[in-house]
Amino acid sequence: MEDYEKQKARPGLEAIVRAYIQRHRPRAQAEFDWFRQQPTLKAAIECAALARDSKGDKYKHQHRLKKMTLEEARKALLNNYGVIEKSKDFEELFAWMQKILEPILGLGPLYLYDTALRIGAKLDIWPAKVYLHAGTRCGAKELGLDGKAKILEKSLMPAEFGELGAHEIEDVLCIYKDRLKAAIEGRPLSGIDELSGCNYRVAGDCQG
Repeated sequence: MEDYEKQKARPGLEAIVRAYIQRHRPRAQAEFDWFRQQPTLKAAIECAALARDSKGDKYKHQHRLKKMTLEEARKALLNNYGVIEKSKDFEELFAWMQKILEPILGLGPLYLYDTALRIGAKLDIWPAKVYLHAGTRCGAKELGLDGKAKILEKSLMPAEFGELGAHEIEDVLCIYKDRLKAAIEGRPLSGIDELSGCNYRVAGDCQG
């Protein structure tokens, strides 16, 4: 497949990037700031494991998870504090957390990624690649990428996404999954400034 870097810029994709930066980046940065501001890494791990925001509310992506399941995750992560603290990059952190959380029933790929990202914010380590799950798989497929992959290189993404971090591209793939195909085909876009966030789907829900 031809690398997106070699293709011409598409105004629709540029509009999506602008809409994301203006509307969604501040929200995401505020979320990460909440974890960065925790007094200790252990405190950040607790907040992330329980999926609680600065108001004490459960994050939307995790609203269906049971309190008992989140408490089990909290204990497991705190029991492995040492390996989390020593993680050198996001890839290592994610791998450790996958191993730690795998035995806990009810926790899916989205919880794993979101929790690793929030803990990573405290450690100041960020994804260098784009992690796929739920709605992001649909977005990747709309761009003609491998929606079955677990991780994609950032270099495979459209050149218009160059000013976004890999974690922001993950966000874009989910939020704008129903607009991306129109954008790369040059068709008119509607409602990109009205989307409130990532309304994820299960992996098998992508159309086409």
